[in-house]
Amino acid sequence: MKFLSFLLPILLCVSCISDSFEHDSNARLEFSTDSILIGPVLSGQLSPTSRFVLYNRSRNGVTVDRINLTDDPENIFRLRVDGQTGDSYENIEIRGEDSLFLFIDVKLPSIGGNRRCNIQLTNGTSTTLLPVKASVVDVVEFPATSVSADETWNGNFHITGNVTVEAGATLELAPATRLFFAPGVSLEVFGTLRTEGEPGQIVEFTGDRLDRLAPEIPYELISGQWAGIILHPGSQLELSYASLRNPSTAISADNAVVNLYNCQVRNSSGNLVYLTNSSLDAVGCEFAEAAENVLCLENSNADIRQSTVANFYLLSFPVDPMLVIENSSLDVSNSIIYGLAPILPGNQLETFSPVYFRRCLFQLDGNDDDNFLDCVWGTDPMLGTVREDYLFDYRPLPQSPAVGNSDPKLMPANWSLDFYGTPTTSMTLGAYSMEYR
Repeated sequence: MKFLSFLLPILLCVSCISDSFEHDSNARLEFSTDSILIGPVLSGQLSPTSRFVLYNRSRNGVTVDRINLTDDPENIFRLRVDGQTGDSYENIEIRGEDSLFLFIDVKLPSIGGNRRCNIQLTNGTSTTLLPVKASVVDVVEFPATSVSADETWNGNFHITGNVTVEAGATLELAPATRLFFAPGVSLEVFGTLRTEGEPGQIVEFTGDRLDRLAPEIPYELISGQWAGIILHPGSQLELSYASLRNPSTAISADNAVVNLYNCQVRNSSGNLVYLTNSSLDAVGCEFAEAAENVLCLENSNADIRQSTVANFYLLSFPVDPMLVIENSSLDVSNSIIYGLAPILPGNQLETFSPVYFRRCLFQLDGNDDDNFLDCVWGTDPMLGTVREDYLFDYRPLPQSPAVGNSDPKLMPANWSLDFYGTPTTSMTLGAYSMEYR
């Protein structure tokens, strides 16, 4: 009897929700959002699918008169309901206090900018419009190609096949040019690759996914989206105000010359920069996020000034040393070296000539010696990076001990603005001047 008394309220409650369906113009129907933003997406591509929900807040089941797409003259949006694809659905049943999942995507034309439509819900005399916008980046499709003479590219390019800059040729990328690479695609250089970016008009090398993996995770954080820049013997890479993001290896060089000025090189699924028998000169650069080494030198030499070397790689805990130096010379000055990974193999800061760290900030404890000169030890640089919040911003906060701590004698003479165009008068260690906020 007690058992039956316990079940009775539950049974009564369940019985309040009807399994019957009826046309009810007063049913409380709500979308899970007041608008849908798809993208940004490259023109000519099929967008990722966006999911949303239609809720029946009433206790009774309802048969919705109609859900359809409107204001889509090109017929490029696709709406899916209950596994069916189309542009109009009628007499859709939703149980009481239940919901219905809906999906929408868009096959974008090759050019023409943003697109819009509406999802219209009609129930009796009630009509609700849910606006949908597809944010589009217009691009020129570029299949596999060879650059055999000097060329200048200007605009947005979707690189779907390997690009080769042949020996004797120079490929120059104008300010604000963006290259979006399909998976596995590389840019191979036998001649010269040069960028002429400017503050606010950065030249970008990145993957071709611009959407979000999850609401809080942009696809930007996924490494290994393209192969990277491969430098062959005799080639040169001359980048200024450029951003290389999300490759397998950002720069791999064999008997090549690499000059970087105010660049971001970040988020590789392997080594970030790998040099063999090559030279690197870097000023005002960020080298950050790698599943393996951030900088690997073999029989090479590197001069790195006013830069930030860091590793808070997201997709796995970084355990490989940030710097690997084999039969090479390295001179790092006025820089920040910071992250979860050890700095050198074995987590040993003792090294050998000709490797020097001059006025560098380390988060690890240590002492100056013949190779570590006037360094700042055991100090958190207080940068804007918060790994658990998916925020990777290596600009210093105003209270950072890096601010005002550069050695003026080591500051590059031509370094007056950082990557973001901020004046360098704050004498801040690392790639960036006083934080922007």
